[in-house]
Amino acid sequence: MDASTHRGSISRSYGGVGRNLADGLSRLGKRPPLFVSVVGDDESGRDLIRHNPLMDSRGIFRLASASTASYTVILDNKGDCQFGIGDLKIHSQLTVDKVRQYEEDIAKCRLLIMDGNIELTTMEYILDLCRSTRVPVWYEPTDTKKAAKPFTIVGCRSAIAYTSPNLSELKKIVETIQPGLSCKNDLNLNQTIEEIQDPLTKLCIPLLDTAQCIMITLGKLGMMIVRRGAKADRLPVAPWQHQPNDEITATYYSAPTVDHIVSVSGAGDCLAAGFITGIINGWEQDKCAAFGLQAAACSLRHSPAVPAALSNLQLC
Repeated sequence: MDASTHRGSISRSYGGVGRNLADGLSRLGKRPPLFVSVVGDDESGRDLIRHNPLMDSRGIFRLASASTASYTVILDNKGDCQFGIGDLKIHSQLTVDKVRQYEEDIAKCRLLIMDGNIELTTMEYILDLCRSTRVPVWYEPTDTKKAAKPFTIVGCRSAIAYTSPNLSELKKIVETIQPGLSCKNDLNLNQTIEEIQDPLTKLCIPLLDTAQCIMITLGKLGMMIVRRGAKADRLPVAPWQHQPNDEITATYYSAPTVDHIVSVSGAGDCLAAGFITGIINGWEQDKCAAFGLQAAACSLRHSPAVPAALSNLQLC
């Protein structure tokens, strides 16, 4: 950080949490999801819309007065993220009025996916609509600073059936739901899974008062699924209503071995896209997890967050 220039390589690809999930699902599933978002009426926005013809992009608004969101991530020589810089002002333009134009599509969908980038008022509208129409929501927290946003909305978080936080995001969410609750700040990813599995499961209990399933991403360790009901139970799609279940199950899935990691950026989104594809197909949890981990491994081997190779992925 001394203003010097460092040798490296620079590549440009398409990203954004919501966009990555829409891209991944359109490559993995039989039917592409409707992607509702905003871009600038600029070269980046036009490129983003046309780069994957499989995507259902009719819900993307092009705004002449704004620039398409961009994010620069600095990776080390192992492909790990060091820090990022984002120009994300356009996210505030995804207003209630724009989303309302797709109210009928939302009300009849089987699962709605919402990321943490949008404004709180838009989140509240989406969650209220999904709650009244019994559409389950998959919430992707996006970032530790944004993770808890929808959980501050009184009465609306009951629409969130699924969420996919990392460890830091999970702590933030639980602290918001139950202020003052100790969130086991000593938990970290340098510990073994045997050391953290039981405390992590207990940490999820306040969130499972209304949610159905929590996917905790654990980096190189893999992931944990903590949920209401038995592992063999089908994961719900619409019409959905939270059903209290005294049984809480926690299952650990180790990360697949990847010999050469090119970039970690996008792996978590591909993991979620693979798991969601399984939910939509009615697969059991183990099969959903296996497909998600394969999708994450595919992303790790490529520079783009969502590589074109994802289209050829088949469940092993």
